[in-house]
Amino acid sequence: YPLDLARTKLAFQVNNTDQPSNGLKRPSAPPSYGGIKDVFRGVYSEGGVRALYRGVGPTLMGILPYAGLKFYIYEGLKAHVPEDYKNSVTLKLSCGAAAGLFGQTLTYPLDVVRRQMQGSKSSAA
Repeated sequence: YPLDLARTKLAFQVNNTDQPSNGLKRPSAPPSYGGIKDVFRGVYSEGGVRALYRGVGPTLMGILPYAGLKFYIYEGLKAHVPEDYKNSVTLKLSCGAAAGLFGQTLTYPLDVVRRQMQGSKSSAA
């Protein structure tokens, strides 16, 4: 999980050197982190080990609904398939893909909350 936090922190960094259209210079902030080790050092010094797991709550809350929805939708889709096609690999892949798509779509708000928590500087977990 700390690697996911590091990926999010590095992705949230913005190094914008573009000039605005009105010709005024905007100060460009240097990146906060130079790599994964810098992220770990910075986050650990900011909030200790607990800060490395910021956002894990929404992730854990989203696992059960996602898995449950995915299996429920997959089995529901398979139940509507004619008996002649029940053993088709392509059909099983299609049902699995549709089930994953719906499950992820319905639980995506928890992923957004997790990313926001990971990108923030507060130490609330």
